Amino acid sequence: MRAGDLIAGTMVIALPRRILSSDLVETNFHYSFADKQLGAYGAFELQILEELLRHPEAADAARLRREVCDKICRKIAFSTAVPDRNVDLFLTDFYTAERAFLEREQLFGRPRADKDDRRAPGA
Repeated sequence: MRAGDLIAGTMVIALPRRILSSDLVETNFHYSFADKQLGAYGAFELQILEELLRHPEAADAARLRREVCDKICRKIAFSTAVPDRNVDLFLTDFYTAERAFLEREQLFGRPRADKDDRRAPGA
């Protein structure tokens, strides 16, 4: 509590900011993405993908990862077919590339909260 809050009888509520974890980031890539493709999503979608990658043992996780992979491919117009055995590899590469892209954009003062954020380049 700050001194001014004590005098005024108010409280400041701070919501913790979610920090993306770096333990899912890969250094060897099998799939590559253009900036235009990476611009299709924002931090919110990246957090959802992170949760999906963190819980591979969840019920129906393989089917869900396949659906997410297909949806991402359609959204970013990724023309190469991703075989079932490479779905996790594709999602991990996309996560890594998307995270690097969003961090780079944030450094240039262009943060992107989610896919509907109009502050994004080219929007």
